Amino acid sequence: MVEKVCGGWVKKDIASCTSKADTKSNAANPPAHVCIVRSEPNQNLRNQWQDLTDKWDNEIQLAVLDELDRMSVELHRHLLHRVTDEDRKHVIYLASSMRAALKDFPEAAASFEELYSCMNDILKGVHTEKAQSVRDKVYMYEDVLLVNFKSKLAAVQECPAKTRAARCLREIESKDREFSRILESMRYTDFKQEDTVLIDNIPFILTYRTDVNLVVPFCNEVRDSTKFFNNAASALVINPRRIIYVSKCTDITESSFRKLTDFIAKRRLRAEIELLLIGTCFAFPGIKITHVDTVRAARDYVSSLDDGRTVLDRNGSTIFDRYPDRFDFDSASMSFMDACGFSATFGYLKKKPFITVHDACFFNMSGEPKSNPPEFFGDYSRLWELYTANLYAWKRMTQALGEYVKINDIIATFRIPQRLGEELTKRSYVLPFECR
Repeated sequence: MVEKVCGGWVKKDIASCTSKADTKSNAANPPAHVCIVRSEPNQNLRNQWQDLTDKWDNEIQLAVLDELDRMSVELHRHLLHRVTDEDRKHVIYLASSMRAALKDFPEAAASFEELYSCMNDILKGVHTEKAQSVRDKVYMYEDVLLVNFKSKLAAVQECPAKTRAARCLREIESKDREFSRILESMRYTDFKQEDTVLIDNIPFILTYRTDVNLVVPFCNEVRDSTKFFNNAASALVINPRRIIYVSKCTDITESSFRKLTDFIAKRRLRAEIELLLIGTCFAFPGIKITHVDTVRAARDYVSSLDDGRTVLDRNGSTIFDRYPDRFDFDSASMSFMDACGFSATFGYLKKKPFITVHDACFFNMSGEPKSNPPEFFGDYSRLWELYTANLYAWKRMTQALGEYVKINDIIATFRIPQRLGEELTKRSYVLPFECR
């Protein structure tokens, strides 16, 4: 802020903003930014208002907020008032035309149902009191669901289906541009909170070591998103120069490792990624791979690394239990425990929680053909097979049932007698509803 003020920057008028990207004008003379205002250390917008959407949208008494918090609210309301009924109708009209066009693309159709459901949630304000929930929905739409849907359409290569898929892609891109006003009105941008996150990370930035090599035994538990996420958990905190994943060839697949590298790239982690494979198997384009014959040879390879500090995240594995500089990472408490049970540090004082809704979305999109199974998988396995065999049909069925419940409140009530006889009784219930 001091740098900008000394450089001649002035406050930009909110009325000229059509999106968050318009909040600054570098090329203007003089350059301008909406945040060139006075600010105080408190975070009343987040603390006293508790980040409530109703206050963001309607609160009249703004005296409790300083100029920076007040500017965040005024910008949000300005963008909110720009949304018209015509903008909202674009979302409603999208569903029928897109569903008809996607009837021959079941994976893309399932992905669209997720995307459309998210668009509806954003359109209705997500029916939540907390602004953060709305921000998460906007992120899901832009960075996860829309990207996933486009990738499903782009994957269609056979003619004439490719032509129809390309037409759907052009339509969703057009609707996305029309939807942009609504998205901008739902960002609830808290500029002071964004500054707070940056300030909290200054100690880490100042003490960060650039020579850390992180060794992680690879966990291939794709169905358990928590375990799979732990492959990258400590790296997101340490920010190492290099990550070396270790695995037996029998314990890794190309698809699962590619999913991990895609996630790391999405989180903008600037680290070289390498694979240390025990045995000989496939190749990963763009990934350096070292093959060794035995577990002992893998240990010797890690011990021989001498370019910087090498630390090892055990990640639930026992392969490197004798390696001296090893640790366990507790993602819940954001803490490291070294081999002696004492807390190990990597030169950072405070880091924001990194396991976010955004991360969970990346690993748990039900539009994926191989989505994560529910708990008690053995009990549900047959139902799960039916679900994954035709995702689109299940999406439409649950949507139809959901709409019916909204209108009629309750579909059916099941009552079981308090006392049942010693003999088992089989009861059957029939629910009449229309299937298409």
